[in-house]
Amino acid sequence: IVAIGNTRLNEDNDALKDILKNNIEKQVVMTVYSSKSQSVRDVEIVPSSLWGGHGLLGVSIRFCSFEGANENVWHVLDVSPNSPAQAANLSPYTDYIIGSDSVLHESEDLFTLIDAHEGRPLKLYIYNSERDTCREVSITPNKGWGGEGSLGCGIGYGYLHRIPTRPPAVQLSALTAQAVQVVSAAPEAEGTLTTPISLPGMPPITVSAS
Repeated sequence: IVAIGNTRLNEDNDALKDILKNNIEKQVVMTVYSSKSQSVRDVEIVPSSLWGGHGLLGVSIRFCSFEGANENVWHVLDVSPNSPAQAANLSPYTDYIIGSDSVLHESEDLFTLIDAHEGRPLKLYIYNSERDTCREVSITPNKGWGGEGSLGCGIGYGYLHRIPTRPPAVQLSALTAQAVQVVSAAPEAEGTLTTPISLPGMPPITVSAS
């Protein structure tokens, strides 16, 4: 959340909290930046104390810089059979650990958390890049499960293991529409058709169909 109404949230203070309290049961507009799609959108939301849970929004919020928000991600790699990771239904290469009930700042924070929960359930928040969904997973680290590590899965961290960036949906729709137009331009009879194609951000190219 980078702004609410006309107020930019670029300082660690109570501005967001105060604005929400002053607009209980009223609609406010928040400007939200997505590090995954690298896009900004406006979200209309009504702060409420009547929805039945904790807080006015029902989310956990902390102040931080969005510049490194996509760095604190742990990529699930190989998942061994009969391991705690398999029992928790972790998917190899498409699952990403994005958080837990504890704040994770550095690469070693996750492994420290895993060691601290040896033999006890650990709640993790998982993003799946194939389904583009987030879910909550309970996994019990166990060094005695019969294989390597406490979880039985490889974990990658760093630039090559960040969540794949997806372009905004509006751009995908535009590209899809142009692709449909190109396909529909193919000739029904035998012969050759030369069609110029121009996509956003690319120089015009020529495609020959025969």
